[in-house]
Amino acid sequence: MKVKINSSKAKKALFLKGMLVKDLARELNISTTYTSNFLNGKCNVSPKLAIKTSELLNIPIEELFKILDKKEM
Repeated sequence: MKVKINSSKAKKALFLKGMLVKDLARELNISTTYTSNFLNGKCNVSPKLAIKTSELLNIPIEELFKILDKKEM
């Protein structure tokens, strides 16, 4: 199973909050590179990271992330 972020929604939320990728990375306690990669849909996200990201961006997790099954990957 793979978890994919809605990149445009996440980036819009960052912009509206006046946050940079490095700010989100700091809040999530992960590297800026990894944060950039998952915001651009280049890597998988753990459930814990998905929950924390949705909380920080104030977007329901169901709107911010999509769970892909094997057919969609």
